[in-house]
Amino acid sequence: MRFYLATSSTQVDRADAVADALIACGFTQAYRWTDTVRDYGTPEQPNGRLLQGVALDELHHVQEADVLVVLEPAGPGTHVELGAALAARVPVVLVGPGFAGHNPFYYHPLVTWVQDAPADLDVAETLAPLLRFLVSPAFTYRRVHA
Repeated sequence: MRFYLATSSTQVDRADAVADALIACGFTQAYRWTDTVRDYGTPEQPNGRLLQGVALDELHHVQEADVLVVLEPAGPGTHVELGAALAARVPVVLVGPGFAGHNPFYYHPLVTWVQDAPADLDVAETLAPLLRFLVSPAFTYRRVHA
C-alpha cells in the first residue's frame, strides 16, 4: 500500500522518521518530498524551476497514493495536498490534536482523525491497522459508491 505523508516543510526530520517507521511496517512511500525541500531556496530567492517540478510531482503522487497521512502542523502546501487527495477520492488521516476548527475539509467523509498521536516512532504502529483498513475492499467499496 502506498502512502503519501504531508506536513509543514519545517518538519522534515519528523516526516522522515514517521515515513521510515511506516516503511518498516511494510508500507510504500509514494513520494519523498523531504529529499528536495532543502533545495527550495529562500522566500526571497526561491528555486522556481525546482518548485515547479515538485508541485507537479507532489500532486501526481498524492492522487496516486492509497492514503494521505497528514501530520500537524500542516503548512499551506499541506492543505493543497489535502484538497488534491479529496478530489481524487483518496482517504486522508489527520494526525494530531490541532486539526479541530472551522475548516470544512477536516470534516469530509474521507477524513479520519487520530487526535491523540503518540511519539513519532510509535505513530506507525498506531496508524498501521487504520491504514490497512482504509485500503481494504470494504472501505474501497464505500469510497467508490459514496
